Formats: sequence, C-alpha cells, structure tokens
Amino acid sequence: MSYFGVHSSSSSAAASPSSPTSTIPSGYSTPASDIDELQSYDSGIYNARRSQSVLVVGGLGYIGSHTSLELLRAGYNVVIVDNLDNSYLTTLDRIKVLRDDHYRNALLRPSVAFHEADYRDNRTMSVIMERYSARSGSAIEGVIHFAAHKAVSESIQQPLRYYANNVAGMVTFCSLLESLNIKKLIFSSSAAVYGEVTTETGLRISENHCLHETREWIDVAGDKRVTQGGCTAISNPYGRSKWMCEAILNDLAISDPEWSVVALRYFNPIGCDASGKLGEDPRTAPSNLMPSLLRVMNGQTPHLKIFGTDWDTRDGTAMRDFIHVSDLALGHVAALKAVGEARVGPGFHAYNLGTGDGNSVKEIVSAMQACSGKVIETQEVGRRAGDVGVVVADPTRAAAELDWRTAKSIDDCKNSDVSQEHSTYLTLHTKRLSDGSQVAAELDFAEFNVTYASIRMSARINGASGAVAAFFTYHDDTNESDIEIPTGVKADEVHYSNQPTADPDTDVPIDGATFNVSMEAHKPTSDWNNYRLDWVPGKSAWYMNGAQSADTEVNVPDAESMIILSLWSNGGTFSGRMGTGQEAWFDIQWVELLFNTSASTSTDPDGTVCSVESSPGSPVPNASRGLQDLVAGRIWWAIGLASAVSFLVFV
Repeated sequence: MSYFGVHSSSSSAAASPSSPTSTIPSGYSTPASDIDELQSYDSGIYNARRSQSVLVVGGLGYIGSHTSLELLRAGYNVVIVDNLDNSYLTTLDRIKVLRDDHYRNALLRPSVAFHEADYRDNRTMSVIMERYSARSGSAIEGVIHFAAHKAVSESIQQPLRYYANNVAGMVTFCSLLESLNIKKLIFSSSAAVYGEVTTETGLRISENHCLHETREWIDVAGDKRVTQGGCTAISNPYGRSKWMCEAILNDLAISDPEWSVVALRYFNPIGCDASGKLGEDPRTAPSNLMPSLLRVMNGQTPHLKIFGTDWDTRDGTAMRDFIHVSDLALGHVAALKAVGEARVGPGFHAYNLGTGDGNSVKEIVSAMQACSGKVIETQEVGRRAGDVGVVVADPTRAAAELDWRTAKSIDDCKNSDVSQEHSTYLTLHTKRLSDGSQVAAELDFAEFNVTYASIRMSARINGASGAVAAFFTYHDDTNESDIEIPTGVKADEVHYSNQPTADPDTDVPIDGATFNVSMEAHKPTSDWNNYRLDWVPGKSAWYMNGAQSADTEVNVPDAESMIILSLWSNGGTFSGRMGTGQEAWFDIQWVELLFNTSASTSTDPDGTVCSVESSPGSPVPNASRGLQDLVAGRIWWAIGLASAVSFLVFV
C-alpha cells in the first residue's frame, strides 16, 4: 500500500516528482518529446555553431550524463536520447541546473533537448531525427553513442540480450545515420576489448594490443611487434560485443571514407561532478566498484565482495586504471572537437582514456576508509566469471592526437564519491508557467488522524528565488506546524511556524508563533541538511542537524492532521514569487516519521510518548535508537525511508 499519495497543485499541468521507483508521469512526452526552446550561445565562437547540436544516445546514464553536461559547458547544443532503462529523468533536471549555473552570468546559453526512445527503434528515431533536419542536411553535427548494456556478469547470463542491443542495435542506428549523411561518430568502447592481454603487473596496454587489421608496431622498449587483426582472449560477451562493434565500424569507415569514427576505450570510471549533483545512480544493482563501496558505507549492503585475492598483483586483488568520470567526459568532448577540426581525419581511430596508473581493489577500499573515517566491511570470494587481473591504460596516443590528459587524481575520485553518500532518492520540481500558473509537487501522507509526530528528513533545495519547500502537519490553515525552506535571496534562512502566524481578524502577528532561523551556523540550504519537527501535545519544537533551533507552546495544533511534503513556486509575502520560466528542485535523501493516531491507544495515560526534551536528533537514517526504545511497547507506528522512497510513490 502507499503511505503517501501524489498529486499536483494549482491549475497548471500535472506535477512531476520523480524517483528511482516512481511511476509518475515525468512531463516529458515520448517518443518525440517537446524540445526546449532553442537558445543561442553567448557570443564569439559559439555563434558559428549555434544552429547545430550533438546527439548523445544513452545520454542520461553515468558517463553519458557527465558527457552531456561537459558538452553544454563547452558551448554545444545537446540532444539526448535515452530509453530510461537504467537511468532517471531527474538526471536531466540536474544537467539543466548545472548548465544554468555555469551560464549564470551570461545572457545566452546552449540548449538541451530530451527524447525518451530506444535507439534501436528505427521508426521512432527517424521521427526524432526529422526534427533536426536542415536545408543543408542535418542540424546534428556529431553523435556520441553510450546506449549499450555494460555489466560483464549479466552479459554472461544473457548474451543474446547484449548482442541484440549492443551489436545489432548499433548496426541499425548507423544505417539510419548513414541515410541522413551524419558520419561523425564517437563510440563508447571499453578496455574489455583487450581481453587477457597479459598477467604482467604494471603493464600499460596500448591501442596496438587490439587491432582490426594486422599491423607492425614498436613497443616502449623499442622492440618490433606484430598484432594480428582480431580479438585476443576476450573473456565475456560484453567485451566481445564491444570488439564486434569496433570491427563493424572499422569496416564501415573503410567502405566509405566520409565516415570519421573514434572509439574510446574506457578504464574504470569513478567519481562524480565536482558539484556533487551528478553521480552514478543506476536502476539496477551496481557492478562497478565505487557505487558498490558506497552502498556498504550507507548500510544498504552489509559488505563489499572482493572477487579474487589470487591475482598476480601487489596484494592479490584485481588492479584497474581508475579514471575520474569528469576526465572521461572531457575526453569525449576532446574527441568530438578533434574530429570537427579535422585534427583527426576520416577513418576508424581507437584511443585509450585512462590515467596510466593502476590501483588494486584493496587500495581503493583503504583510501575510501581513510577519506570517510568509516570501516568498510569486505568479504573475499572467488574470482568473478569474465574478470581479468590487470587492466591499465597507455594514454599516450590520446594526449598526442586529441590533446587530452587526465586532470584529477584518485583523491578527487574518492572525495567526490563520498559526497555522493547523500544521494537523492526523491525530487520534487516546480516551475512558473507563462500563463502565471505553476507546476508544483506535493506528497500527502495517507493518514488523516495523526495526533502528534516527530518528522525528520535530509534535504536540499536549489533553484530561482520565490520557491518554497515545506514539510508540515496540516488539518486546516489554522491548525498547522511547519518547516519552510526558501530558494534564492531568502535561502540564507529557514522558516518555522505554527499557523496562523497572525490574528485572522486584525492581521497582527502572533508573538511566538513563527521563527526565522539563520543558516550561518549550518551548510547552505542548497547542501544536504537534516531537518526535524516535533509536534507533541502543547508544544512544537524544531531541530537543525541534530541541534534544537526553536520551540514554542504558542498556536500548537490540537486537531487531527495529515503530513505533507510540498514545493511551490509562489511563497507569497514570505519569499516572493518565482519569475516566468524559472524552476526549482526539492531533493530528499531520506524521511523518517514517528507518529501516533487517534485510533491508537497509548499505555501512557498522559500521552507523552514522544517528549521534545528526551527525543534525540536523527543525523542519519534509522539512527534514532533511543527514540525507538522510548516508544517500545506502545502502539506507535514508525516508518524509516533510508535507501529508497518507494513508500512515497508506489500504489
């Protein structure tokens, strides 16, 4: 059953909260969604390219979303196609926020458009591509392809699914591109194409270890070597599917010299954007090391499985070339620029994107423990099918020909990933429309007979001035206790109140009914903070990050209530009204509720089960053990939403 119901507010279009488990309409049409109003670039070099766009298929996934963002930061218009098979629409919202932040002092900005579609669906893709046709051909100046399945172990279990999507899908897609004369393609390949090249510790693998025709080359020791065209000991269908795609693209470029294809071979991306607002958030259970580590740190899984401790490495665990995802994204931008500027000519070209240095699994675990101060429980198990021991890149060619080098270290990766420990599980969105109405979002607790409660959440709010996020008990406008978090110019304070805050007859403010609390002693409201409201008989109290901020016995609600989470683009006299076209986002990481209802019978005749003085703060989800002990044996209901908000959105 659902504990919360979702509905929209105001006369506008339906609200669009979205979460990893949400089935709520997103507001984006499919398969050919409404395009953002095309916007010109700022000035200068942007004007020469402002009518063209880069198509990114799979552009809301982990690497795809970071690349889409870096393209926008570099001044490219971006068209994203994604079927949301392993990604979320909230990622698109974050990309837009980060784009707007990057161009906050500019008059103009590049556009980003989104279409929900499977890139293998030729009919739907044809309709989408038709929207970007121009008199001289297509407005798509280049394509970056991320729309592949990528889990090694899953590929062993479901090889046909991988060959159908990764190989057959790419053939269908390239046929469409060829028919439209779009022949500049950046292809997401993988270090998996190298297979089990060597067991020699510390070897840096060059692109010459995997070729699509026989070639002689000179290694770093000055020795002549010969690589036969073909694959060498690739250990899983995922790697073979990537090699097959490369071979097909090589054949295509040979058959038609107008094609310029760059295959980028990745080496274990980790980290997140420096803002902390964009990271790795797959729908399926992660197989990559860093998100798996974070699940252990967050308590979502009990331990990290280390697959194999008998590899020929420094400590027996697998060694990888871990590259920061932002460096990887910039590698795609560099490849696109190199093709566009003809520094990389027609034909098929493969490049390694990596750091050239390797770290073992145990070394990464130790680094994360030192960074976070947390003990990460591990379980050593046997080798995983399809894995190899050592994969470390030689990135020399990318540096020379693409003018690309990594800028971030493993410390940047671990620090940015720890910031993702507080990841978003629910986002409410609001926007002021041109007709003056608003798209707003609200979640209503299904119980209407709550008599007192302790309400806690970890949240942040971003966006233009005039929006207000709220978390409150509600019976009517004269029986309400709330926390209100404003955006923009008012974002340096949080508002606590018991309604009404003014006498309804005289409009004179009621002393002790409202409090404005400065954020000077805390992180900005745009960062994660822990908020808490306690409503008990005769008293309301508010907490910030575990410390009490205010309390009052004035106007304490005495009527049975519901509990509401909401985001509005019109805060009235308190925060003002958002401008037309402006947006805001209310991100929630977790919610905890402890409450009683009029249908329950407390064993305490005074009903003071949750006293304001003795109830501890809740700095992390489900941490308030003392409060749970306090109410043990009484007829209370407790709900903790720590790692998912399916309680909030499922029916």
